[in-house]
Formats: sequence, structure tokens, C-alpha cells
Amino acid sequence: MKYQLAWVLATWGAVGRLPKAPGTWGSAAALVIGYYGIRAAGVEAWWLGAAGVVLIPVGAWAARVLEEATGREDPQEVVVDEVSGQWIALTFARPDQPLDWLVGFALFRLFDVTKPGPIRKLEAQPNGYGVMPPKTT
Repeated sequence: MKYQLAWVLATWGAVGRLPKAPGTWGSAAALVIGYYGIRAAGVEAWWLGAAGVVLIPVGAWAARVLEEATGREDPQEVVVDEVSGQWIALTFARPDQPLDWLVGFALFRLFDVTKPGPIRKLEAQPNGYGVMPPKTT
């Protein structure tokens, strides 16, 4: 049961198993869920940022379980880090401005792939937290 729950969370309901660029698929899923969720709820996007922060320890747990189960470090199908990071990146997007959301998506993907500054060093963290900072996918 623990593995199944971790798998669903870490792969974001199997989004991470989509072919080619699972990180981009994870970010896209976060964008769509976030955009329509915020609009439906009628709240500000900072709620997404809060959800993204809350998702960090949950995602780290799920990533660690998958790492242990697969015997692989930072499995490619783990995209919960992209979901968390994308939501945090969209914290200040205006709900009625789709361009804000698209720019937030594009910038997040750019920084996720290029890993500026100390982000790359964060990947060495243990217990699933090394997966949770943006990683190249």
C-alpha cells in the first residue's frame, strides 16, 4: 500500500510515465490543474505556492520510496518535484492573465533544465529531498 501511494504521488498519477520529457509533462499537468483550480475556486494564485511548499516533504517521501523500490537514484518518472516547483513558480500569476501562466511555465522549465546557482548542489540532499529541487528531465 505504501509503495502504491508513493508511486501515485511521485509520478503524479502516472504523468511521469508519459514518453519523452516527463518533467515537462509534470510541469504541464501542474499548470493545467493550477490554472483551472485557481479559477474554479476564485482564489489568488498564492494558494498554489502554499500547496507547492506543502508538497515538498510529501514529495520527498514519495521520491525516497520510489528510489528504494526501483534501486535507482532520482528516477526519471518522479515528477512531483516539477509539480511542486511549478506551483511555487506560479505564486504571483494573475488568475485572469493566461500569459502570466505561460511565462511562469516557460521560465520554470528553463531554470529546471539549466539549474542556475546553487540548485545543482541541492540535488545531493538525502532522503528524497535531492529529487525535490528542480532536476533535468
